[in-house]
Amino acid sequence: KDLVEVFFLQVQGSGRLVLPDGKVKHVLYAGKNGRQYVSLGKLLVDRGVMTKEEVTMQSLKKYLRDRPAQIPELLNANPSYVFFRLADQGPYGAMGALLTPMSSYAVDPALMPLGSILAMRAELPGADGAPKSFAGLGLAQDIGGAIKGNRVDLFCGSDPEAERLAGNLKHPAAFYLLLAKTPQAAGEQAQP
Repeated sequence: KDLVEVFFLQVQGSGRLVLPDGKVKHVLYAGKNGRQYVSLGKLLVDRGVMTKEEVTMQSLKKYLRDRPAQIPELLNANPSYVFFRLADQGPYGAMGALLTPMSSYAVDPALMPLGSILAMRAELPGADGAPKSFAGLGLAQDIGGAIKGNRVDLFCGSDPEAERLAGNLKHPAAFYLLLAKTPQAAGEQAQP
């Protein structure tokens, strides 16, 4: 019923529907129309409405809710459309496995193979807005239309705190691809 929430569901690629009886259905990615994605944040920055630093999911939602007459024009500036399917569980990553909050990453498979083990170190936005140190191991389990090159996306979960965190993620982080040391890679002879 809410065009703004539907728009952000499109951007996120999956989500949850809370039905009137309180039951939850997962809305999972099922394909897209192949049109180029146009970022609402970039559009508003290009128009001088916001600075790049001000753009978060929360600031975009507030901007749209404060200007309901602009909603159709702004949301229709993005010709990309995502199709969904309903499920009882989710979300699933590109590898077909359920994503784990704070441990599942979306990557560009041209740069980072799916299934890779990654170590991450970052400053994440705390509840009070101050940066909070975060370090952990995770898996490259998903891909995304906006995840290109060295950009990585952390799956934060599905609760309100996860939405707050995910909507404010845009800071640099250090990622390390963990690889097994093989005798051949180390220049040693393989043992029979």
